[in-house]
Amino acid sequence: MKSINKKIMEHNEKREWDNLNSENKSYTTNVLHCFTYRPKWIRKSWIKEEVITWELIRALEILPRIYFLKNLLVLINKKNPSCSNICNNLINDLDKIKIEPYPRRGEKGIEYKQKSDIELSFGDNCLWIEAKVGLWNKEDIVREIRGEKDSPNLNKYQNNEIIALLPESQDYDGLRISWREISKSFEKANKTLESDFKDISIIPGYLKISRELIGRINTFKINI
Repeated sequence: MKSINKKIMEHNEKREWDNLNSENKSYTTNVLHCFTYRPKWIRKSWIKEEVITWELIRALEILPRIYFLKNLLVLINKKNPSCSNICNNLINDLDKIKIEPYPRRGEKGIEYKQKSDIELSFGDNCLWIEAKVGLWNKEDIVREIRGEKDSPNLNKYQNNEIIALLPESQDYDGLRISWREISKSFEKANKTLESDFKDISIIPGYLKISRELIGRINTFKINI
């Protein structure tokens, strides 16, 4: 009986959550809601792939795009010249880019819930970023990226690519950037931001968010 009541309560809570307006789903409540259904994730949450990915997404959403998002796109372009057309198009419309957390692949059936990690898109251009921490079997990454490449929702965009966000030492031959490179790009953005705004009182919140993410990446338990 207790088990049945628990399932009913969980179903009702999930339904209430789904019916909430987006204005009532803040960043913090989204995180708490996720952990409600995955309580085992709370243990050592600071080394979880999902948590540091959330923090990257949040930073890209909040920090000034001309400094941080632009630097990320420049980094992707530099490391993966085949993406230059997409990256340059997105850089030209920084203010219009949609930053979508965990975009659905658009599959049907048992693959319905499959997602990537980050979408950067506008017009006919779209980049998906698939984030990994720790070291994976190379073939597993190749298989996952190949599956995402065939996704209906990605292929709605005429120009599309998938970038793997990996530890520097991960064996992978496809399009990629590393967590450490993201850390360096944020450090560079911080210096430019501080140089452009001599009145430092304008930007302490931005610097705090950026430095927190840099610290998380640089001190992550698993080498990223």
